[in-house]
Amino acid sequence: MDFQPLPAAAAAVVSKVLDDDLLREILLRVGFPTTLVRAALVCTRWYHHAADRAFLRRFRQRHPPRLPGFVFISGFRNHKYTDEVHNLLFPERGVVALPQPPRVMTGNGQISTFGLFLSRGGDGCLSYIWLAMEINVSNWVSTGKTFGKVYMLQDGVWVMHTKAMTELPHPLRQPEPLLIGDRIYMAGGTSNDILVLDLANSSFFTIQLPEGVVWPSRHEGGTEFENRDVVFSRADDSGVYLIDMKELQLHIWLHNDHKLLLVDTICLREMCAALGMSDGMVEDEHTDAVRISQVGDNAEFLFLPMGRWTLYLDIRHRVLRKVYEMASKEHHDGLVHPFMMIWPPAFPALKDDSTRSAA
Repeated sequence: MDFQPLPAAAAAVVSKVLDDDLLREILLRVGFPTTLVRAALVCTRWYHHAADRAFLRRFRQRHPPRLPGFVFISGFRNHKYTDEVHNLLFPERGVVALPQPPRVMTGNGQISTFGLFLSRGGDGCLSYIWLAMEINVSNWVSTGKTFGKVYMLQDGVWVMHTKAMTELPHPLRQPEPLLIGDRIYMAGGTSNDILVLDLANSSFFTIQLPEGVVWPSRHEGGTEFENRDVVFSRADDSGVYLIDMKELQLHIWLHNDHKLLLVDTICLREMCAALGMSDGMVEDEHTDAVRISQVGDNAEFLFLPMGRWTLYLDIRHRVLRKVYEMASKEHHDGLVHPFMMIWPPAFPALKDDSTRSAA
């Protein structure tokens, strides 16, 4: 449905009745970012109110990003491994096939311990980053020096963007990195700190974990977590949340002013009981293996695989529900990919049209 500009006479009447404060309160209640964009097309006055940064912060607080659905991928396929990006919102853009990441030296020099694709939004599209963590070795023994190398994809070619070095007592394995603004947060070189790679300054620094919080242990020689119970979540204004889960107890921390502050605590055992999962059922599903598979921005939701079930927890509204159940316990490994509504909304460019600015 296209919005038509108001006739000049009608616009003048509306502007007398609908002052700016009332208009903002009405726009604040439209509910969806897509509806807000449509409302902004009425006239330039509505546009400027809807696109105002302070107004958008109020809108997001009142209407957190919705979770329209998710995709659950289980099992593996015997095909050549490739990395592809499928844009579900703009299928006409086709599939982006990411080239093979840069190869690193292996031998009596530097050995790669971890590599992962990262991405970030901007101007309605994604930019792609490859993070490589490498340790320096001498005669196959670590010297304690660890290098972080960040490559950016430019015109189909990986280009070195940042390189930084730090001293770590142990090589990093699966540090679970998260890119937020110009910083990459990851598990530290010890069990009780967070390692941060600052892309702007090409340097590392650490953040101490709260007392009693440690990174989960790994199986020796393997890649599985014994408990994946400490994860990051993006926060507004380029901050970071830390979610710690231990024995079905969630603690949510927010990094603020160079320290982590406890902002929320949730008992999942009580919520499972309210969902109709008795203590016996919970124990039967091996809760010591429960992990956080995905977490939303601002620590708003998370997915929890528990035995044959996948649970969805709406943290803000304290709602837990089953969203998926495996047909067979033999096929319990899988990945959950949530689909979120776009934020911030993308407003069209203004055109010089006096009739649309009349209101």
